[in-house]
Amino acid sequence: SACLVGSEMCIRDSTKGELLRKFGRVEDAAQVARRALEIDPNNEPALSILAYALRGLGSFEEMLPVTSKLIRLAPDNLFGWDCHASALRGLGHFEEALDAIDHILDADPTIVRYHMIKADTLYRLGRYREAVNAAETALQLDDEYAPAQRIYDKATRAMYQQKRRKN
Repeated sequence: SACLVGSEMCIRDSTKGELLRKFGRVEDAAQVARRALEIDPNNEPALSILAYALRGLGSFEEMLPVTSKLIRLAPDNLFGWDCHASALRGLGHFEEALDAIDHILDADPTIVRYHMIKADTLYRLGRYREAVNAAETALQLDDEYAPAQRIYDKATRAMYQQKRRKN
């Protein structure tokens, strides 16, 4: 819906941004998305590309308002929720990140990666039993998913160490 001024390229489908994102030039993708958002602040593809680029740059503080707007404009966009959870986790807001992760899992409980991310988030909150349960769910969906096995092992060890300290 928005064209870059003085450019032969239209951002309607954020084509250039998509290409830049795919080739890993996240700074360029962010710049293209920002220009598109100057023209149309509600350009969902541009918001998505900017969120993705900022995640790649580790700019979680700048990313959070972008993802908040994206999920407000497109509440069914799981990519927006994925980026939102990443921004929250990147800023250390693990409780809030759990809400975003649960939103994703409510929409699609078969996403193994998100059960693992939930397990890791719970682990970071010191909620080891819940982390083990989330990792178990991931492993039930894919018993060869190594990241889930790692967080399962780590959370199990922490849970037993915590028990020993209490006794």
